[in-house]
Order: sequence, then C-alpha cells, then structure tokens
Amino acid sequence: MSNDQVADFQDIKYLKVFSNAWQFVLPSGCTVWVVRLDVRRTYLGLLGGLPCRGDVDAEIDSAKDFVRRNFHGPEAVVVSPELYDADSISPILPPLRFAAQIIGSEVLNDGDECSWMNLIWFAEIDDDKSIKAFVEEALKQVDWNASASGYTS
Repeated sequence: MSNDQVADFQDIKYLKVFSNAWQFVLPSGCTVWVVRLDVRRTYLGLLGGLPCRGDVDAEIDSAKDFVRRNFHGPEAVVVSPELYDADSISPILPPLRFAAQIIGSEVLNDGDECSWMNLIWFAEIDDDKSIKAFVEEALKQVDWNASASGYTS
C-alpha cells in the first residue's frame, strides 16, 4: 500500500467512527452531537382504559429513571410535553418518548472541555419523519446554555 492509500484508508476509518450524521448546529451557533438515543412507546403495560393524570407523571418519572440507569452524566432535562386533553382527569402524553445524550462544543465553565445534556421529550408518531428530524425539533425547544452542564473528562 502506498502512503496515499494508507492516508485515504485512515480517513475512511476516521469518518466511520466520527460521523457528522448526528451533528446539529443550534440557533445559538453551538455544535452538538447525539451520542446515545433511546425511543420507546409511552404507556407500555397499561392494561386497559385511559391513563389518569398520575400515569403522565409516572411516565415522565420512568423516563428520568431510565436515563439515570442507562446514561451517565447530568440529571435529565425534560421538554415539557404537550398533553392531549390536558385539563381533564385523563390527559394523554404523546405516544413516543425519546431520551438522548448530547454533547456540545460550547464550553460553559472554566476547566470544562465541552458541555453535555441528557434530554427527554415526547412526540406524536409521524411515519414520514426521520428520527433525526424528531431530535432536531426537540433541540430547537431547549436553551443549551441554560440547560446543559459542563463536561470534564
């Protein structure tokens, strides 16, 4: 192999490891990358009937607990969900729960290397929308500088 072929091969390997496929630029100009993502249907295990207001809180608490158990890092930031029939005794969360760990280029404090956030949000099912589009919509609802935490390895 020539030196040029080795360099090309190393570039290919680098791009497979450090893809920009899950990179977003926030309105503030900060570049962020999704490093972990989980998607789940809400109300799994509900045996019948409609969920009650307590079930909404239980779903959100369950999502926070999932993030604590499976993602390391800061406490999760929850995008306030839009409830269907919010004023009733049986409001309903959107049927999809997303949890993502996101690392950003923004340095928030002296001594930090970057910033990061664990983010939870809920969304309606849309078969025509990509997962990346769901993430991008959620990130538009978050003030990164106010909600993210500093990261130091």
